[in-house]
Amino acid sequence: MLKHLLNISFRTLKKRPWLHTTNLLGLSVGLSAFALILYYYQYQTSFDDFHGKADRLYRVVMTRYINGEWVSERPDNYPALTTVLNEDIPEIESAQMVMHSQRTGTGILMDFGTEDKPLLRDDLRVLSADPGIFDLYDIEMVSGDYTGLKEPFTGIISAELAQTFYPNENAIGKTWAEDDGREYRIIGVFHPWEKNSHLKFDLIKSFESIGARHGVDFHRTSWDWDRMKVYVLLKDGVSKQTVEDKIDSLLLEYKPVNANLDLKEFLSLQPIQDIKLHSDFEAKTFLAKESNKVNGLLLIGFIILAIAWTNFINFNLSLGFERLKNMGIQKSLGAEFNYFIKKQAVKSLIINVLSLAVALSVWQIFKPLVDELAGIPTDFRPQPSFYLLVFGISVLGVVLTFITPVLVAKRVDVSLALKGKVSKLNFGIPGIRKALVTFQWVVSIVIAVSVFVIQDQLNYLDDVDKGLRTEGVLVFNGPRLFDYDRFSANPEIIKNEIAELPGVISVGSSYAVPGKTPYAYEIREEGKPLAANVFIPEHQVDANYIQVYDHKLLAGRNFDPNRSTDETAAILNVSAVQALFGDISLNDVLGRRITSPENGFIRTVIGVIEDYYHQSPEVAHFPMNFVFDPESRGFYSVRFAGTNQQALLKSIESKYSEVFPGNLFHSFLLEDFYADYQASERNLSGLLTAFGGIAIILSIVGVVALTLLDLGKNMKNLSIRKVLGADFIDLLIKVGYGNLSRFALAAIIAIPLTFWLMEIWLGGYANRIGLGFKHLAPSIILAIILITVLFACSNKALKQNPTQYLKEE
Repeated sequence: MLKHLLNISFRTLKKRPWLHTTNLLGLSVGLSAFALILYYYQYQTSFDDFHGKADRLYRVVMTRYINGEWVSERPDNYPALTTVLNEDIPEIESAQMVMHSQRTGTGILMDFGTEDKPLLRDDLRVLSADPGIFDLYDIEMVSGDYTGLKEPFTGIISAELAQTFYPNENAIGKTWAEDDGREYRIIGVFHPWEKNSHLKFDLIKSFESIGARHGVDFHRTSWDWDRMKVYVLLKDGVSKQTVEDKIDSLLLEYKPVNANLDLKEFLSLQPIQDIKLHSDFEAKTFLAKESNKVNGLLLIGFIILAIAWTNFINFNLSLGFERLKNMGIQKSLGAEFNYFIKKQAVKSLIINVLSLAVALSVWQIFKPLVDELAGIPTDFRPQPSFYLLVFGISVLGVVLTFITPVLVAKRVDVSLALKGKVSKLNFGIPGIRKALVTFQWVVSIVIAVSVFVIQDQLNYLDDVDKGLRTEGVLVFNGPRLFDYDRFSANPEIIKNEIAELPGVISVGSSYAVPGKTPYAYEIREEGKPLAANVFIPEHQVDANYIQVYDHKLLAGRNFDPNRSTDETAAILNVSAVQALFGDISLNDVLGRRITSPENGFIRTVIGVIEDYYHQSPEVAHFPMNFVFDPESRGFYSVRFAGTNQQALLKSIESKYSEVFPGNLFHSFLLEDFYADYQASERNLSGLLTAFGGIAIILSIVGVVALTLLDLGKNMKNLSIRKVLGADFIDLLIKVGYGNLSRFALAAIIAIPLTFWLMEIWLGGYANRIGLGFKHLAPSIILAIILITVLFACSNKALKQNPTQYLKEE
């Protein structure tokens, strides 16, 4: 029986190879696109799920209000909080704080070699922690004893580092020196855990070293230094809500109160597995959330799959409608309903199995491209659930793609079928097909218009005047190891050396650069109460910085290294002026004094610069306080002219090595660094464009195949019209009317829906485009493509001699 059914199925597939090949390719493309998106989704949602206690691990998040207004929400907390959590919250099994640095090229300079043969690294991801961190996380030791981390100036390194630095030696007992002269002893080697974790580190230093370096215990007792990441492990059976109810207002009870400042801070718990996709606490709109972007892409994957299934079902409905007479004959000869079920099931199974095989092959081919676009490590392997879900989707596809034709077969009336009165046996098939095709076009228009709007917005952001120079600026990191007395005596030495190089226009220094926001402090106008404090980033720069970046001075003057009073001067941007002084004349701000909460720094405003986009034009202008620091050395910015950047870079590196020997040199073009802020949006847009294109192509292919099928069924009717005098245009309109009317209905539904969704998405940008008629262009292009396809499909058939169709009857 099975052999017979297989023979029947293959014979049926051979009758119209072009149609069934289209069917197979459509399902394959839909399933492979879904598999690629599912692969991306699984990577994004797999972070930190490998921890053995992941279901009980949480990060503590602090939300801050000043004067009743929300100020921030972030996972930074005070050192003293950890002690309170461990001692006063019995539901918590262990609370641990860490300091985490995963910066590249701007970290601590470490020397793992000897005086004769240094091994310098400043790109290591460093975790400062107590031995208790091993109670929370499954960190596997290769050798040594992590409990020694309770002692200052000790550390453990990864097996990869041990192999790199000491390939033929035992790393335990070795030491490394840091740029402050401190020496640390290696007491253990650990296996690096999986890469898909928010907490990545190459080395763990003892947390106690922080206090020992400074000879104080503020790293344990401070209620002001909110730089700690605090993680808690709940006891078995304890719910997240139970602990959150206890710690919500914990800071109001334990943290010393400043009577002059209306500050309230509240705590909450964030599951460890949510950190990767749910750390954009300040994203203001639904579509700006990283998790919603990832979920949105998964939704597109299901839509693509739905379109592929829709095409398959439409094909089967059309073919089933054609075979009604044949079904009637088979029923009259005694064929049972089970026979039709088995035949259709085998046919659907063959096509779906073939499509699954093709899809998995396509997935393997295009996986490296998705890895590159989405930043997925090449060694990432999907979990077994990935394959199970893809297989399960294929099984569902088998069910969906055979059940409708089977239901048609069940309802066939033998007498009507044998008489050829198929019009009375349509069972609502035309209506189902129309609804499915309309759905395809709604989805296609939504995707096409959305992609166009997203690309238009990103291009618009590129053209926004940023208020500063980003082109033609090369930035290199300052030194970590140097003779401070010699540098302090002449901090301009490196800048003067580089300024003499050909092509260099000016050189400035600072502790931050555009795209990297400096730390914010509470600032207010002198004489005002503490309640007037405003969080404003403090940008430490030299006298050349404003010139290098072409900041426009609107009032006052720039810093002058020859004026000793400028050491306590400040230059504000317009937003900072408005935040501190309200709506007043910029010239009236000059000479006013601003102070920190503790009156530790009192500065006089000497200038006001125009607002600029420090991070990206997608983020609104925010206040910035420029202060003069001639010894600033975090970054050096070189403004240059000319195209020979490589030669200039080599010259700068040579000068840097002469002035600061023993340091590693890192540089980048500010334009590239600045553009990285939009990298995630551009990558997502690229994926959306690619997969959206697949959905649109599948819709068009489906319409083409159905049009050809309809033409085959209606040629007799069209031939009669032609004989009776209908011209070519009339016949073309007759053929295309149904498809065009369905496209028009889809456009009426899709365009308002898309504009509504895009308005929500654009609401997250400080600078945004306005939606208008030009954004209808993708839907117009789709309409033109549809008309072209209909014409191409119909042209040859409608121009043939009608007698060849009429004589068949």
